Amino acid sequence: MTERILLGQLGSNGDCLYATAVARQIKLDHPKAHLTWGIADLTRDSVRHLPYVDEWWEFPVRDFAEMEHAWHRFEREAWARHGAGEFTRLVMTQIWPGNMRHFDGTVRPSLYRGYPSRITDPAIAHIHLTDEEREEVNAWVADMVAPRGSRVCLVECFAKSGQSFMTPALAQSVAERVTAAVPDCVVILSTHLPIANDNPRILWGGHLSIRQTAHLTNYIDLFMGCGSGLTVAATSSAAKIGIPLIQVLESSASVFGSFRHDFDYWGCSSDNFLETTSSDANILSRIIVTTLYDGLVAAKAAFDQPQSLQFSWYRHLITEILLRRSRFVEAAQSWLLTIDRYGPMAELRDFAISEILPHLAKDPLSDCAHRQAQLLRFHNLCGYQS
Repeated sequence: MTERILLGQLGSNGDCLYATAVARQIKLDHPKAHLTWGIADLTRDSVRHLPYVDEWWEFPVRDFAEMEHAWHRFEREAWARHGAGEFTRLVMTQIWPGNMRHFDGTVRPSLYRGYPSRITDPAIAHIHLTDEEREEVNAWVADMVAPRGSRVCLVECFAKSGQSFMTPALAQSVAERVTAAVPDCVVILSTHLPIANDNPRILWGGHLSIRQTAHLTNYIDLFMGCGSGLTVAATSSAAKIGIPLIQVLESSASVFGSFRHDFDYWGCSSDNFLETTSSDANILSRIIVTTLYDGLVAAKAAFDQPQSLQFSWYRHLITEILLRRSRFVEAAQSWLLTIDRYGPMAELRDFAISEILPHLAKDPLSDCAHRQAQLLRFHNLCGYQS
């Protein structure tokens, strides 16, 4: 009997690109299995043409505000189909809202915990482009970009997950300064939101798909991102290797949005990343100009602000998604993973002792026998630190 596996990852675009490594691994581990990917129709385009996926189950999701409700509906349907024998195994990688117990403050490893085996190629999102997709990008660059300048910057203008304050308005302000300072520079603003600009060297790239934008990086000299889906694409298998990657991040989001931190975790080089927490258009434009004229090393020496290790964003997410819904056992499980990764830091210790430990008994899951070893370890660690 052929094993029939369902991979559950509805969204978002960036997370689905992360999950391509899981799809690939499933086929490496189970080459004869039939793999179906359950995905939101909203994000289906980002992972098109994957050779590892035999079938797509497109689940209707009107917008990202509906994602939580859609996930619960999808999960019920998935288990019903599993019970009916349509699937022999479910691999649910989506972190929010169903698997926050896997969350350690970062996305990629938390998502991978939905698959019990080792991911052998963990730090790569896989994008398989068609010739038509490449040709469309090549033609646009030849017609719209190349005639306007010899240096090209690509700016990601929007982050849905709160890890950056970058907006289309700020990106345009930066682009105006850069094009004024560098006469042969073209700045491409990439966002799903329409942008109108009279400057002939500031172009809107939102008509290109996230997949095509990955190919577009082969024509650019610099990428300024905000740790969202396009940053995943700019570091994917279809992207140019070694381009300077400037990341504009909220300091409160810390390692959640830091691709440098992510690459370091997986043992990959992060030398081409520069991080800044500045929201000043003058400073952001100076970072780009310095990188273009003097190189990334010089820009890093002047402007690099590596994200410090802090957990305010982690605490916020765990509080809003788990604690306010009395899911204290899952919060404890997430905390244990985070402690295992970062050590018993005071900020994490205080959070557990004040916000999770006093309420564990209120959670019905605390009586489940198979959870007792984890909860005992949680109690012991909290007691040891108190």
